[in-house]
Amino acid sequence: MSKDQKFAIGLFIFSSLYLFHAYQIPSYPFPVPIDSDVFPTLLGTLLFILSLLLFWQGKRTKQADSVQTEETAQPITETINKEEKTFWQDHAPNFGSSWSP
Repeated sequence: MSKDQKFAIGLFIFSSLYLFHAYQIPSYPFPVPIDSDVFPTLLGTLLFILSLLLFWQGKRTKQADSVQTEETAQPITETINKEEKTFWQDHAPNFGSSWSP
């Protein structure tokens, strides 16, 4: 289980408790179009949905990391280092004989 998934479980529990308490907020005694529990309920629902998405994204990221192996990543790194060295060898400033890298 990745760190994102563990954090998502914590957010899921927190949002569930937040939603539970948001539904416990009493209504206004007068009829109003937006009651006192609308904003907390929307926040709790949004946090609930985002925690589910974070858990799912953490699962996808972990699967993608397991597919990429060290053998497939190593030639790319070697190619970048090789290109970087040739770039700096070709474009290095010439400060005279007193300067050495």
